[in-house]
Amino acid sequence: MRHPFHPLFAKTFDVVKRRRVSGVDTLTLRHSEHGTLTVPREWTDLADPDPLVTPGQTAARLNARRLLELAALLRELNAREPAAET
Repeated sequence: MRHPFHPLFAKTFDVVKRRRVSGVDTLTLRHSEHGTLTVPREWTDLADPDPLVTPGQTAARLNARRLLELAALLRELNAREPAAET
């Protein structure tokens, strides 16, 4: 389990079943004390690798390029707004 807020974080389980539920890849896992549990595959180490992360590095909290694109979009939207009457 890799989801940082899951109570079973860093525990290992056997995969019983893989399914797609409402468009989300899920895994049914076997737990020795709790029976089976179903979690999104993204919460596990079986998740697809993040294309923005270089192996051996942690994921960036902020993406500078995306922030600059957002700032430009906000400036453009602000320039289109008619001046507010006071």
